[in-house]
Amino acid sequence: MLICPKCKYEYETGVSVCSDCGTTLVEELKDIEINTTVKKDDISNWLKGFGNITAQKAITVLFYLVCIPLFISSIMFGKYIYLTKKYFKDISYMQDGVKWFTQSEVNNLPLAIFLASIYFVFSLLIWKIICELLIIIFRCFETYTQKK
Repeated sequence: MLICPKCKYEYETGVSVCSDCGTTLVEELKDIEINTTVKKDDISNWLKGFGNITAQKAITVLFYLVCIPLFISSIMFGKYIYLTKKYFKDISYMQDGVKWFTQSEVNNLPLAIFLASIYFVFSLLIWKIICELLIIIFRCFETYTQKK
């Protein structure tokens, strides 16, 4: 098994370059120094290297960018539930010494918050699965093109 020293992904024999970062694969990670500090030039190099980004990094950025519209849509869904799903609240009051009961229609805030959070979690889960599948597909294409 060959391993990428940067990404730590394992590759089968026959592949010599990492499909994500383009680094030459090695057999063992013992001799490689792991550096986790971020250099100042990393951000400027990332901006200058437009078009050279790997598929995994591009889909990771896409995943986080789509989280914002998912959150906004879950808020809108919760607002819709709040405005449409109402329940009757019992109200009792005294008038002329007699206790009266009536009902008042109230918006259902707890249901709206619960369903909006469920909507957000499930949509985020589905989006995560789609992104993972896209990464697998692009890795297959990159591996296939490197072999050819």
